[in-house]
Amino acid sequence: MFSSRIPLKALSPLCRSLSTMLDAGVDLRKALKVSADKSGNPRSKMAMQQVATSIQQGETIATAMKETDGAFPSLLIDMVNVGEESGALPEVLMGLANHYENLTKLRRQFIGAIIFPLFQFFAATFITAFLIWLAGYICSTLEFEIPSFLGMELLGATAAFTWLSTIYSMIAGAIFLYLVLKRSFSGQRLVDPLLMQIPFVGKCMRAFAVSRFSWAFYLTQQTGMPITKSLDDSLKATGNGAFTAASSMMQRQLKE
Repeated sequence: MFSSRIPLKALSPLCRSLSTMLDAGVDLRKALKVSADKSGNPRSKMAMQQVATSIQQGETIATAMKETDGAFPSLLIDMVNVGEESGALPEVLMGLANHYENLTKLRRQFIGAIIFPLFQFFAATFITAFLIWLAGYICSTLEFEIPSFLGMELLGATAAFTWLSTIYSMIAGAIFLYLVLKRSFSGQRLVDPLLMQIPFVGKCMRAFAVSRFSWAFYLTQQTGMPITKSLDDSLKATGNGAFTAASSMMQRQLKE
């Protein structure tokens, strides 16, 4: 619904497979076809077939990747372009494979780090709902008057259900809004700096972004990419609007 990009976990084996075949002397078009056939991801398979078709029509790999409606990250496209121009495409692809493998591990670590806090939050909401129901049950049993506000009972089963539905509706709405905003750079620059102010979540987001930036900057510098382009691509690779927003300022300072 929100993205046609190839999933992160599919990029690493894709780049590694292409690197290995190209390094072994396999023809590019055949390597692309084999990679498409081996891919277990439908989006990846479709994109690689589209790239292979474009190359047969005389396009470069980087140009062909740009024409896949955003299937490939900009960092990968720019790195492939540098690899083509320098003649070091297998080495560049292997570096990208390691990069995306590392990002997949970081994502797993991030998810692992937030599982327990999320469990605590969900447990707290249901415990609160249970206490609201229990208080209402006790009041009914003892024939006490149940307090209300604006005609709504504050205790009992109805109140417990209202509590849960309100909390989780707000969460669902926030997630939906976040996904919509993350589709554009302007949205990312708005929402990510706010999220980074949240205790624990902000710390995890910052560590994740710094790690992604470090890997991307190392890779782009290894290929001899111009510093301004390297910096811009590396900041975009963080996927964090707070970092990408700093790109123009940092490039301006470098030029000064």
